[in-house]
Order: sequence, then C-alpha cells, then structure tokens
Amino acid sequence: MTKFGMMLRGAGVAALLATTAMASPAMAQSREDRARVAIGEARAKIDAAVKTGATGEVPTLVAQAQDALRSAEEQFHRDHNATAIDEAHRASLLADQALGLAERNKTEAAQTAEADRVSAEAAAQSAQANAEAERLQRENAEAAAQSAQVSAADASARAEAAEAKASTASADAAAARAELAARPAATTTEVTTTTQPVARTYSVKKSTTTVRRAPAKKKASTTTRVVTPATTTTTTVKTQQQP
Repeated sequence: MTKFGMMLRGAGVAALLATTAMASPAMAQSREDRARVAIGEARAKIDAAVKTGATGEVPTLVAQAQDALRSAEEQFHRDHNATAIDEAHRASLLADQALGLAERNKTEAAQTAEADRVSAEAAAQSAQANAEAERLQRENAEAAAQSAQVSAADASARAEAAEAKASTASADAAAARAELAARPAATTTEVTTTTQPVARTYSVKKSTTTVRRAPAKKKASTTTRVVTPATTTTTTVKTQQQP
C-alpha cells in the first residue's frame, strides 16, 4: 500500500471515529451529526493532501478544499447543517482530487526518474564504449605509426646500403680505369714466313759436232743450271693493350 493510500485510509478511519463519537447508539444520525462527520472527513483528507507536499495543481486544489471546509464549519456554527454538509462534501471532493493528482504526479515522477536513470546508465555505457573505441583507435594509430617508423628505417638502411654499394662499385671502376691508363702499351710482333719448295738442280746434256777434215768426232758437253726457289717473308706487327 502506498503512502497516499495509507493517508486516505487514515482519513476514512478518522471520519469513522468522528462518526462513532458523535452518533448516538440509540437513535439514527441527525443532520447535525452528519454535518459533523462530513466536516471531520473533509478535514482528515485535507490534512493528508497537505502532508504529501505535492506541487503543481495540488496546492491549488488543497487551498480550494480548505476554503470549502471553512465555509462548512461556518455554516455548521450557524446551524445551517444542510449547507455545512454540502460544503464539507465539496471540501472532501477537492481533497480527493488533490490526493489523486499527487499520487499520479508521484507515479509519473517515479517513472520519469526511472527513465532518467536508465537513460543515464545507457549514456554512461555509451560513453564508456566510445572511450574504449577511442582508446583502441589511438592504440591502432600508435601501432601504425611505429610500423611506419620501422618501415622507414628499413627503407633508409636499404637505401644507404645501395648507395654504399654504388659508391664502392664506382670507386672500383675508377681504380680499374686509373690502373689501365697507367699501364704502358704492349707491342706484340707476329712474323709469318712463307717458304716455297726447295729448288731442284738438273743437268742438260748437249752434243756438239765439230766438222773437220779428219773424221768427225762428236764432243758431248753438260750444262748444269741451278734454279733458286723464291722465298717470301711476311712480317705482321700488331699492337695490343695488355689487360
């Protein structure tokens, strides 16, 4: 049971006690008694509405109920019991409206508070998730930056090695050219000799006849010719640069 329900129940009990106190056990309630009961019930409900401390339209309803209660009491003191009963009933009705509105406002406020709490928790969870995502993104960016630095260092090292290798090759080539330029030119002479076949010696016999008065005698003579073979010598001179 809610606090407002307990207040309403208390107001009803107070009204019942007032009725019991004022009623005569031997006879039915008079109009005066009913006016007292109505006034007591209205007063109890108004007190309950005041204790809620509700805001908004509730204080206005409570003020109207209090005005109606004062009017009922004034009419009761003037022995206008019928009018007092009506004013007391009007005060009770206004007090009931105030209590109902206060209860509804309290329920709505509780619901709003619960919704705000849920929303706040969701916002906190979202903020935490965003923070975690930002942390992961930052770590990934840092890892990527470190990887880029390592790659740049490797590329720089490779470039330096290639440059050193190129410098070494250039120096070796320059040294080779300098050494080659410092060497004297070497001359290689090639002699090619062409020899024809060996000359042959042969003899030619001639017969000479001398005519004399005596009987003719034939005189033989031999002529020897030597054929000298032709010899050709070819000399080729080549100049080569020694490696």
